[in-house]
Amino acid sequence: VVTATSFSGSGANLTGISSVSFATTSFGLSGTPNLNVGVATVTQLGINTTTIPTKLYVQGNAASNIVTLTDGATITPDFTLGNNFQVTIAASRTIANPTGVTTGQSGVIFIQEDGTGGYTVGWGTSWDFASSTAPTLITTASALNALPYFARSTTSIVVGSVISGIGTL
Repeated sequence: VVTATSFSGSGANLTGISSVSFATTSFGLSGTPNLNVGVATVTQLGINTTTIPTKLYVQGNAASNIVTLTDGATITPDFTLGNNFQVTIAASRTIANPTGVTTGQSGVIFIQEDGTGGYTVGWGTSWDFASSTAPTLITTASALNALPYFARSTTSIVVGSVISGIGTL
């Protein structure tokens, strides 16, 4: 049992902590504090899944980072890295089937043409579009297209209507 009104340091030398519970919902944080949970299981976070639903509810807003994809002939998003992605393409490209897909995951992919423009984008077989037809993206120089998506399964990524003409990355 650790009882404290304050704590400083990394906690790197703390051992034997099997769970964490909070007796208050107000932590008195000031400045721009962040609670970052990396790769952790619900057990490591002290969540007892046998007595509470395994859902996460957020009161207020929540955000996901925007992952920059590497431009290349074939671009493969890694969905374990985030929900939102961006890439500036310098030639016609193929967006391959993403890896690490979690069913129910959703986000947006921003695709921007470079300063030359005129490039097309092809899609892997896991990307599903209305009427089975991939959208036509705006391809003028520096054009930015946003494609919202929802992972219906690990092999079916449903893409919504393209949003174009929204500025640049």
